[in-house]
Amino acid sequence: MNLEIFQLDNSLLFNDTSVIIVEVENIKFYRSLIESFHCISEFETPAIEMRLYENNEELNIANETVIITDILDFDFKQRVFITKIYKQLEKQYHNNKEIDLIRAPSTYRHSVK
Repeated sequence: MNLEIFQLDNSLLFNDTSVIIVEVENIKFYRSLIESFHCISEFETPAIEMRLYENNEELNIANETVIITDILDFDFKQRVFITKIYKQLEKQYHNNKEIDLIRAPSTYRHSVK
């Protein structure tokens, strides 16, 4: 997937297992960026023009957006947050073919008398 923020020089490439960290020195742009992500999560038009797409198809991330601006003050025990983490882990587990191919050895043994 690509996240294109039109004020940035390059689009941000990521997948389901990646985490993107963007360091913003311009305080006004940082504020606009955070407000824009908040607008997207509330199904409103963002101040900064941005687009998330995969294979030239635009994706809606309103239901998937979690904005954490202060990691020390964030409550990681929130039920909604934990549920999303478990769903993502389960999805990754089922999508990973290496894990699906690993099978425990059979415990049944046939003996001939």
